[in-house]
Amino acid sequence: MSRNDNNEIINDIEDYVKQDIKKNDSSHDWHHILRVKNLSYTIAKNEINSGKNINLFIVVAIALLHETIDSKYCQNIQDKIKEIRTFLSLKQIKNEAIDLIINGINNISYRKEIGKLSKEQEINLEIAIVQDADKLDAMGAIGISRCLAYSGAKSRPFYDPDIPPKINMTQEEYITQSKANQGTAINHFYEKLFKLKDMMKTDYGKKMAIERDQYMREFVDRFIKEYNGLI
Repeated sequence: MSRNDNNEIINDIEDYVKQDIKKNDSSHDWHHILRVKNLSYTIAKNEINSGKNINLFIVVAIALLHETIDSKYCQNIQDKIKEIRTFLSLKQIKNEAIDLIINGINNISYRKEIGKLSKEQEINLEIAIVQDADKLDAMGAIGISRCLAYSGAKSRPFYDPDIPPKINMTQEEYITQSKANQGTAINHFYEKLFKLKDMMKTDYGKKMAIERDQYMREFVDRFIKEYNGLI
């Protein structure tokens, strides 16, 4: 498959995704996907420059499709996976590549990562790159904005001092809380966002996460001080 063919397929995937996620709130909309795509490309190019063999087409395809089976928005994940597989097959993509893309989008989410990881997921660099990119978009100024946007969309309070964060939740506990829209926006930093820096897999992703993590911590510290009338 030529580079022009790949570019045409990527354009078709973009059109498919824009239509598929058009009802998502602003925390998981097309702009989020575009940022993850761009971050994935940046990380992948850095990995390539360090001598690693990366399939950029696979990376970009996973980045573009990763929100299509997000359980917060997708009602039937297995049906959606079948639909995506059929869509990709019609683009004359090899089955091996389709399997990797499907495996990738099925293993990007934080809730999957805090569960038991498969050996394939642990060693596949294309998937790791998009995982890091998705985490980075949940951090820093963008991550703060997305956290507050999602909380607003789900009528979840920004902060309640009477609701302490559940810092060491199991995968099952995290999923249960997410489905019930429990907790607060500020708690989400302690329960998930402050953990992301130490979950990064790529060297470049780890470097990028440091400043974003620090920015979030400064924000939460100031938020609580302002809430309590200290500044």
